[in-house]
Amino acid sequence: PFTSSFIQNVPATNRRGDFAMQFTPLHQVALAVVAEPPFTITAEQPESSLAQKGQLKLRLTVHRRSDFKGAIYCEADWLPVNVNKQSPLIIPADATTAEYLLEAQNIAQPGTFPISITARENEGYNITYGTGFHYVSTPFVDLDITEPFLEIEMERAAIERGKKGTLTATIEHLRPFEGTASLTLGNLPSGVSQIKPFPEITSTDKKVTFHLNVTTDCLVNQYKNIYGKISGPGINQQSGNGTLRVDPIRK
Repeated sequence: PFTSSFIQNVPATNRRGDFAMQFTPLHQVALAVVAEPPFTITAEQPESSLAQKGQLKLRLTVHRRSDFKGAIYCEADWLPVNVNKQSPLIIPADATTAEYLLEAQNIAQPGTFPISITARENEGYNITYGTGFHYVSTPFVDLDITEPFLEIEMERAAIERGKKGTLTATIEHLRPFEGTASLTLGNLPSGVSQIKPFPEITSTDKKVTFHLNVTTDCLVNQYKNIYGKISGPGINQQSGNGTLRVDPIRK
């Protein structure tokens, strides 16, 4: 035997700050059979896990029906606690693929969680009430949240404008990973770029050196919150908090 119930509390009055004082409880839900939507959407099962303090791009595919070519609005309505979503993703008209960015905080709970992406037409109907839109969802995919594989401790660096230099970091391995991982720097200031080839590490490397180029357009300043992005088979995370001082040109 299976017993269930349904109740929806609809605010009957509204006060300052959206604190309702009275509600209308509804014990029945209205369902209707309608024509199929003009599109469906699917999410690809991620090949790598989402590490704490890491990012993951979820690949989406749109399957358009008949002559529908409009833009599509996508958002993640249900995510694990302490997993952040990007701003709403708009898939352009005629496009069939896109990537949706997820980011885990350092306190995200490790585990495997089913997630989905909700999509609708981007325009053409009444957004206030949702009438006219077709809301569809991707089938569930599993999001695997893991503890970080490594931590990076960056040394302070100083580079003169118009010169090349290096930023060195020490690696502390927390969990082993297979193969090699590529390291790039994030949050670099305007006028500073990382020189290719980007460094690669294995689960036994203890140090890494980033080669940087500073143009004369970069402003003299001390830039903080530079972090490392580690990506490879089964690993995709961020770590580190470095400081780069850009010095004036010496005469």
